[in-house]
Amino acid sequence: MARRRVWAATDIGLVRKTNEDCFGLAATISDGRSREEWQGELNTTTGVGWAVIADGMGGHEAGEIASRSVVESLHERADLLVSEAGIVAALNEANATIFESIAGGRGRPGMGSTIVGVVFVRQLCFAFNIGDSRLYLKRKSELFQMSMDDTMGASRSGMHSRSHALTQSLGGTRYPVPLFPHIRTWRPICDDILILGSDGLSDMLSDDEILTNLVLDEHPARGLVEAALRAGGRDNVTAIVIGPEVD
Repeated sequence: MARRRVWAATDIGLVRKTNEDCFGLAATISDGRSREEWQGELNTTTGVGWAVIADGMGGHEAGEIASRSVVESLHERADLLVSEAGIVAALNEANATIFESIAGGRGRPGMGSTIVGVVFVRQLCFAFNIGDSRLYLKRKSELFQMSMDDTMGASRSGMHSRSHALTQSLGGTRYPVPLFPHIRTWRPICDDILILGSDGLSDMLSDDEILTNLVLDEHPARGLVEAALRAGGRDNVTAIVIGPEVD
């Protein structure tokens, strides 16, 4: 049975007052604490192994409500995450939960969240995202971005930060609008390593710096988060690292 070790870490950062990031896997959902870590395994042969990060928007409390509602919704409908059509359906359900929360008086109008996730289904991998949280594939010595940023403008030369005018998110609008999630499918190989990160990671670390700081030691997700904090920690930062196959 093929398995992959997985590590997750989140930190409020050095500037923000609230952690609006939320990570989720089949076995756990982060609870909004200033700093949290987790490690375990994904079964990538049978069943569905998945991991997601949501980065909330909307200010104090509202952003964390939006991101957690998205992750909880996907957790409840993980049965859908077995095909591209199912992923689209699950994301639309997660989007609806944000507007239901607003209508029910939980949260604030305009709150929203990005989402990035990966799903192992038998011999396939599905990557999906809406917004600017990212998923990278490390194959051999190269790093490939498997997600697509929903942002306006290009990165500024010589700086890690990029425009944060989002062109798409879950919620974030007065009324629901159609979603166009980015989905990629590929066949993973046993040595592939996957890195999911909120923009607090990719804004602070270049691709080369992510590679440099990715060390599969005691807790590689913690290592990436701490590197982002050393680089300035201007936002909440969350990382999930899915390692190579182990027997």
